[in-house]
Amino acid sequence: MVFITGMKKWVTSNYHYMVPEVDESLSALSPDFSSYFEAIQRGICRLGDKAVPVVIGPVSMVRFCNFKLAAATDVQRFALLEQFLPVYTELLSKLAATGVKEIQIHEPVLVFAETSLSPLFAQAFPAILKSIGNTSINMVSFFEDVGEENYKWLVGLKEAKTISLDFTRGDSLPLIKKLGFPQDKTLGAGLIDGRSVWKVDPAVVNPILAE
Repeated sequence: MVFITGMKKWVTSNYHYMVPEVDESLSALSPDFSSYFEAIQRGICRLGDKAVPVVIGPVSMVRFCNFKLAAATDVQRFALLEQFLPVYTELLSKLAATGVKEIQIHEPVLVFAETSLSPLFAQAFPAILKSIGNTSINMVSFFEDVGEENYKWLVGLKEAKTISLDFTRGDSLPLIKKLGFPQDKTLGAGLIDGRSVWKVDPAVVNPILAE
């Protein structure tokens, strides 16, 4: 049987994604990451220590799901995240064991001004990072600024060695000027607009770099 799922815009872009649907049939999770790790190994063989795995974060995964049950959405998100946590913990541990120096965790939903997501972030982080050893974590968000509260949370996450923000839209630079940036972290500055990656205006990018 083939199920047709809906499509939604990816964050605030014009790209679209197929919406995962969660109903009563969901039981124990046993994902197969074999093809993903095969790709990681190919990357390591070609790029060496420059290979950087990318993982979509657990809170974004939960936020982008469509829930079919009658219970409140927030309750279902917490329950699903609880199932995700051991999966992510094991995945990140195995990625660290490959010897990569850095893992990018993409949490695009940080740009949403939804206070209901804050407890989910607190539940997931740093819990899923407990077995990564010395592997550097780069927390990435994009397509907008993350807002003041999420920015404070990000810079306070000690396990994140790098924080990558979007500087093409929103107020990432004013946030940094207002709240500062930790000296023990690296700032990743997103200067190429994900909506039009083929066009970069030096007149726009260079002043941002100068600041």
